[in-house]
Amino acid sequence: MSKSKKMKKKYGPEYLFGFAQSFHELLVITSGIELNLYDLINHHKSISSKKLSSLKGYSETLINSWCKAATAIGHLKFENTNYSLSKFAKNFLTKDSPSYLGFIFQNIEGLFFIYNTLKERFDGHYPPIKGSHAVSTIKSIAPLANIIVPILRNEIPRLNEKCEFLDLGCGLGSYLVKLAELNPQFQGTGIEGGWGLEVVNEARNYIKQNNMESQIKIINADILKFKPEQNFDVIFMSGSIQAFREKDAQKILNKSYDWLKKQGTIAIQEFIINENRLEPQSNALFDFYLRLASPNAGLYSYQELYNMLEIAGFIEIKKYDIISGLSHIIAKTKN
Repeated sequence: MSKSKKMKKKYGPEYLFGFAQSFHELLVITSGIELNLYDLINHHKSISSKKLSSLKGYSETLINSWCKAATAIGHLKFENTNYSLSKFAKNFLTKDSPSYLGFIFQNIEGLFFIYNTLKERFDGHYPPIKGSHAVSTIKSIAPLANIIVPILRNEIPRLNEKCEFLDLGCGLGSYLVKLAELNPQFQGTGIEGGWGLEVVNEARNYIKQNNMESQIKIINADILKFKPEQNFDVIFMSGSIQAFREKDAQKILNKSYDWLKKQGTIAIQEFIINENRLEPQSNALFDFYLRLASPNAGLYSYQELYNMLEIAGFIEIKKYDIISGLSHIIAKTKN
C-alpha cells in the first residue's frame, strides 16, 4: 500500500472563514480569561449563565452568549440549564492549573500596537515600546515558568543542589522565583535592561512580594555590557537570544562561557526554526512577529545556535524539545 500524500492546505473562501472563526475564538478565550469567567465557573463546578451574570454584575445577554459560544468551541459543557468546564478548559484556562496556558492570550494589547504601526515598521521606523506594554508582556509569559522549571530541574541536576544561577534577560523573574521556591540553596541573579527600567522595578517588586530578596537580586544592565562580580554554575536565557543579531548573540555566548565555573552549564530556551525558515509553521509566524517588533530580533535554527555555542567553546551541546516548537539547548564548559 502506497504512503498517503501530505494533504495540501486549501485556500479560498473556506480559508478566510476559518481565519475569521479563529479570531472569534480568540475573543471568547480572551473574554473568559480577562473577566475571570473560567475561574468562577471552576469555583462553582456548575453554574447557570444567569447566576454567573449576577455574580459578576455583567450583561446577562452577553454572558449567556459567551457561555453558548464557549460551549460551541468545547470549553464548556451544558447540562440542565447549568454550565461547567470541559477538561481542556480546566487543564489549560484556569489560573490555578499547573498547566495554565491562558497567559498566551493576555498580551493582546501588544499585538494591536504592532498592527496599528505596520507602515512605520515596514518603512524601517520602529516606534518605542511603551513601559506599560513591556510590563504587560512579561506578566503574560511569566506563568510559563511553572511548566518549564520542573523540566529544567530534570535536565540540569545542579539546579537541585547549591547553585549560583544567572538569568540573562530575566523579565519578571518568574524562573528565579520558582527555582528558589524549590531549592533553599539556590542563589539567583537576574539581568534585565532591554525592556526598560519600568520592567526592572516590576521584577524587583515581584521578588519582594515573594519574599525572595535573600536568594535573588535583580540588576538593571545591558547584557552586552554586563560585568559580573562572580562566576556561576548555570546561566539561563529564555527568549533572550532571539532579541540579538548573530554578531551580538555570539558576543553574549562568548562572555557567558567566561562567566561560568568549570563544568558550568548554559541553558538556552528558544523557539527554534528550521534551516529554510518555513517550519514549524507557528515558529515561522512568530519569526515574522519578532522582526516586526524589533529590527534586531528573529529566531535561530538549532544548527545556528549549535555553531555559535561551539565557537564560544562549549561542549556536550544537546537539544531537548519541550512543547510546540519550544526547545532547550544545553551545553557545558570544559573541565
